[in-house]
Amino acid sequence: DYILNLFNTYDIVVIASTDHRETTQWDFLYSLTSDKRFRTRVGAFFSEEGGSVKNQQELDSFLDDGNCDPAKILGILRDYPIYPEGWYRPNVFDYWNKVCRLNRNVPAGERVGLFLTDVYWDWNGIKDKETYDKFMADIDTLNPGDKEKNRDNIIGENIAHVFENNLPK
Repeated sequence: DYILNLFNTYDIVVIASTDHRETTQWDFLYSLTSDKRFRTRVGAFFSEEGGSVKNQQELDSFLDDGNCDPAKILGILRDYPIYPEGWYRPNVFDYWNKVCRLNRNVPAGERVGLFLTDVYWDWNGIKDKETYDKFMADIDTLNPGDKEKNRDNIIGENIAHVFENNLPK
């Protein structure tokens, strides 16, 4: 109730996550985002976990078709920024599946929108160790890579690593 009531006062509520791999926080987030009060008054969940802004269209397609095909999620999570092996924990996979199943059983005006906010990342643009190292050197700056492809504000669950690497010396 406390977090849901914050939306009575604030347009944006930021929730900090623990370790990204931890799973019980995703159970909590699902209980929050599946609550009818959230679905009718807010309806949008932004997260850096799950993938690059480049994959938003794929995530929208997964949610919109209502089939909740796990293969679509796996495709997005395989293309996860930074980790060449993809996102290897079930937390995001399970959360997205639960939201998809919820969305197909509620009226259109109560569906939860999921929005990816992590940096633009395209594994097809990384051809060798040199291009990978160059991108990784810029990943924790406030304006990584091509400004047109990256977010210009911060909405996320754990931004401590951004500040850690960008404090004045």
